Amino acid sequence: VMIPPLALIFLPIGMVVHAIAANEERGYLVPLLALPLARRSVMAGATASAVIAQMIAIAAIVVSAMIASLVVGAGLGFSDILASSLATFPLGTLAAGIAAVVAGATARRGLATSIAAAAIFAMYLIEVLSSFSGLFHDIRWISVFNYYNEWLGGGIAWPAFAVILAISALLMVV
Repeated sequence: VMIPPLALIFLPIGMVVHAIAANEERGYLVPLLALPLARRSVMAGATASAVIAQMIAIAAIVVSAMIASLVVGAGLGFSDILASSLATFPLGTLAAGIAAVVAGATARRGLATSIAAAAIFAMYLIEVLSSFSGLFHDIRWISVFNYYNEWLGGGIAWPAFAVILAISALLMVV
């Protein structure tokens, strides 16, 4: 059940880190940044490609889940599959935003990947521990998985969805 969300989290992390930190480590960004082009534009292009790839992956998951549902007779509706797949989008964009900040600041792909993954893991841990501890229950609003679980259970709350995407976009262009 957690494989598609995990894949959709690490796909944009990998793309952003590769586009920024890996290419800077190899010296590929030096000629590009020597042009009259703002670094912010390069970051925006890298993150936009990661977002597009994530949307393509979500579409592939929707199509494959629909086919699987039809083959096994699970009776899942298109809107349910689309909503559950689309709910993963803010997870990936937030992870990409965190990776973009670290990759842009340090130009180190291992560090950027690790920090982005650790931040997502910490949010997941907060969500899990919120079931057992009042402290974590009180701070679970900072976990994107809190909203993800709500979206899976009762449909996407578009204001929260939009806020997470706005935070992600801000992180991607900082």
